[in-house]
Amino acid sequence: MKVTKNREVFEEKRPNTNPNTSPLLQLVTFISLFFVALPIFYLIKRALQSELATLQIVIFRFKTLEVLLTTISLVLLVATFATLLGLAIAWSLNSISLPGNAILRALVILPIAIPSYVFTYAWLSLGFLPSGFIAAVVVLTLSTTPYVTLAVMAALRRVDSSQLDVARTLGLNQLHTLLKITLPQIRNAVGAGALLVSLYVLSDFGAVSLLGVDTFTRSIQNTYQGSFDRSSASVLALMLVAISAFVIFMENRSRQKSITVKSSVSLTKKISQIDARPIRVISLSLLFAYISLSLALPISVL
Repeated sequence: MKVTKNREVFEEKRPNTNPNTSPLLQLVTFISLFFVALPIFYLIKRALQSELATLQIVIFRFKTLEVLLTTISLVLLVATFATLLGLAIAWSLNSISLPGNAILRALVILPIAIPSYVFTYAWLSLGFLPSGFIAAVVVLTLSTTPYVTLAVMAALRRVDSSQLDVARTLGLNQLHTLLKITLPQIRNAVGAGALLVSLYVLSDFGAVSLLGVDTFTRSIQNTYQGSFDRSSASVLALMLVAISAFVIFMENRSRQKSITVKSSVSLTKKISQIDARPIRVISLSLLFAYISLSLALPISVL
């Protein structure tokens, strides 16, 4: 056990930008940002080529509102379910003594390698998952959960174990320790995983296209193919970019407000794992259910 003593409790802050950054590095950064922003410049140019009346029709028509609500609802539901499921899986693998822990860690991450359209096709081939919004929520939740699992497992390894020892000394059970001690320390990692899930859902085309869900990506494709005037598709694409920028802004704002307080004595040691039989059975059931639904069943169809 390694003990590191600090003089005071401190608040973890973001490092300040180095004013002596290399000019060459700054130039490379600006050039990279320029090429990344080229598609946005193109979309703005194409959107401005259309008449004002056309822009108003595209933005304020009922179909656009329906697509907006569908997209936002899908993002919120998938991000919520994937975050809760990924958090539960990561906590189980980190805090509970499970047989074959290393193999389970690999298996719960493997679904990230399956493209969403392949995942959706496999589920549709099974025959018991109908098309539609609910199916999209199920498929995208199962396929994006590893983004949260990876981020949370990495954060759990950096949890200040001295605070966990104090919590146990004060008589807090595992649930209260998780809610009051662990979650505040891994909040940023959970937010980062939820951000990745949200952006993945916003950009996904394969799953929603196969399932017949009218999100922005599917509507942009249909508008682009079915109209001689490509400015309408550009307007919808800019709306999608704006939603993505808003999601990133909100996650960054939440990250800046978060405060991580570390104790004056930081203990680096392996956290003792839960060995209670009922909890192990529940955790193994959750892990096997997820691996079966997200990995075994789709692979069996392919």
